[in-house]
Amino acid sequence: MMFDIMTAVWQGCVLSTFLFLLIIDFIMRKSVNNPVFGIKWKHDRLTDFDCADDIALLSDARNSLQDVTKLHEQAAKGSAHQL
Repeated sequence: MMFDIMTAVWQGCVLSTFLFLLIIDFIMRKSVNNPVFGIKWKHDRLTDFDCADDIALLSDARNSLQDVTKLHEQAAKGSAHQL
């Protein structure tokens, strides 16, 4: 369910960090859910490292990274954010 944001949140507010992480988590879940993305890690696939506002995408092929980047962009547009 999408909704319009009617007011801004101050950067120093605790809520701004939570809202940022909420949107980033939404974008990441929507764009890296393909089982071919990422690198093999034990019995699963590791697709990304997230730390604060930095994201490192992982892949064993360049084409896959380009595909994930396009999916990130599409997911961000769907959430009214821009990458």
